Amino acid sequence: MLDARQQPRLIGLLSYALRDISGELHDRLAEAGYPDIRLPHGTVFGCIGSEGSRLTELAAAARITKQAMGEATSDLERLGYLERVPDPTDRRARILRLTERGKQAQGTGFAILDDIEAEWARRYGAEQVGELRAVLEQHAGERRR
Repeated sequence: MLDARQQPRLIGLLSYALRDISGELHDRLAEAGYPDIRLPHGTVFGCIGSEGSRLTELAAAARITKQAMGEATSDLERLGYLERVPDPTDRRARILRLTERGKQAQGTGFAILDDIEAEWARRYGAEQVGELRAVLEQHAGERRR
């Protein structure tokens, strides 16, 4: 039996699960025709508004620096998933929005994530996955306040 110092830390368990889910997501995205999407791109696909978002909004939503978000959005723009358009409310500002290919990739990614979560529910039990989700949602809600 492991003593308290040998027990896996929560951060390690969450990181391990994240790596597994991310790996499967990116493998399946590649199979679906999106081999150029990488892990940092998920911050954009997961946070962008349906009508687009400003860079600062995306960075704040993803809880990363503007510079890191700038790199991810520039990369996605170069790859054809994202475009920059004038902000109708501020001529100096730009809105980042998904192209049609970006919307398709986002929808595919969300569907894959739903499949992975459903597989976890089958494997580990819907109640346990629901409880895990509830704790993580509660934590995320508290962090947003």
